Amino acid sequence: MIEKVSIIIPAYNVEREIEESIVSILEQTYYNLEIIIINDGSIDNTFSIIKGYAASDSRIKVINQNNSGQSVARNKGLNEATGKYIYFFDADDFLQKEAIFELVNKMQQFDADMITFDANVLKNKRIIPYIHHKKMRENTVYSRTSFLKHTRWNNTPVWIYFYKKDFLINNNISFLQNIIYEDNLFYIDIVANASSIVYINRPFFLYKKRINSTMGNLHNVNFKIKSFCTVKNEIDIRQNNQKNEDIFDDFLNYRKNVANANIIKFKGNGSIIKSFIFMLKNNLTNKFMLFYFVKLFLKRLVSLFKRVAS
Repeated sequence: MIEKVSIIIPAYNVEREIEESIVSILEQTYYNLEIIIINDGSIDNTFSIIKGYAASDSRIKVINQNNSGQSVARNKGLNEATGKYIYFFDADDFLQKEAIFELVNKMQQFDADMITFDANVLKNKRIIPYIHHKKMRENTVYSRTSFLKHTRWNNTPVWIYFYKKDFLINNNISFLQNIIYEDNLFYIDIVANASSIVYINRPFFLYKKRINSTMGNLHNVNFKIKSFCTVKNEIDIRQNNQKNEDIFDDFLNYRKNVANANIIKFKGNGSIIKSFIFMLKNNLTNKFMLFYFVKLFLKRLVSLFKRVAS
């Protein structure tokens, strides 16, 4: 049976990028797709472009909403999805044409909760590796514990995972609304609940960075700080509400440290000294934070040397 795959795409002010992204989905060698594109209150020509493609391909379903952010858009897409499998895609990126075919084949072979794969990034007109699961092996089913032993703990982007819809629905996994960086909590929740994870050693996804994003006018420093404070608090709740083996608790502590590091960075507003003082005043000092500041200082030092040399 050729199962349906629902691809959920939030779109905000991507008139320059969205056509190439939509085409990369329409050209998938796997045809049975439900392509749900949520226009997140775009003020450019994005919505018109989406409607144009929808008029010529019945697989595309368009949802229009006021600017509410990626979380709201993705949740709305998930609620509308009728496919057996779910893939979250961004409207300014690119997917290799054989990706969905390979992912469905692997999912049917192993009946996993989710599949992960690699990604490249387009930087300065060059394609370079971005996410690579160096320690994972193909044709191996990983439990939560074994997955955490074989992968880095910062592979948060939602678009490097392919999900069984029942896995998300049965575990009540969705995106927390009214924040940005919502992938951080979603990543924690999928890892917390997954019992079977499979890896494909292919860079199916091409990430293309741009200044604007689907987060629209919510994307400011105060909102970033508030969002990471929410992420940190939600991690505390998850630690208190479930029995965790040592490695999973270590994973949650690592993700909480990442949230704290981002809060410190944004509170400093570009000043290492201000960030360091904020860390001390709020009793956030630990090995992770000290290592973070060493890296930050060295990065600034290298940048200074480059400016002097030029």
